[in-house]
Amino acid sequence: MIRIICTECKNAYLQNKDGNLVCPSCGTTHSEDKENLLLGVQYYKEENYSEADNCLMKYIVKSGTDPLAIFYKAFCDALELDE
Repeated sequence: MIRIICTECKNAYLQNKDGNLVCPSCGTTHSEDKENLLLGVQYYKEENYSEADNCLMKYIVKSGTDPLAIFYKAFCDALELDE
């Protein structure tokens, strides 16, 4: 599994502390249940669409309808189908 880059400062990897994902550089905190969403977005930006699709689908199934997850999942589907 890849390490998740901070979405705010893009300067450090998020670390797991007390059930949260915390940036040691800027202090941004994400709940641990958003890990698959953050991974999916990072995989998408790295153009690894099959892994992004997998992570995003796990997040959508677990957490419901998050517009950001659905947005990135739709783009992954379109890119995999070459549409």
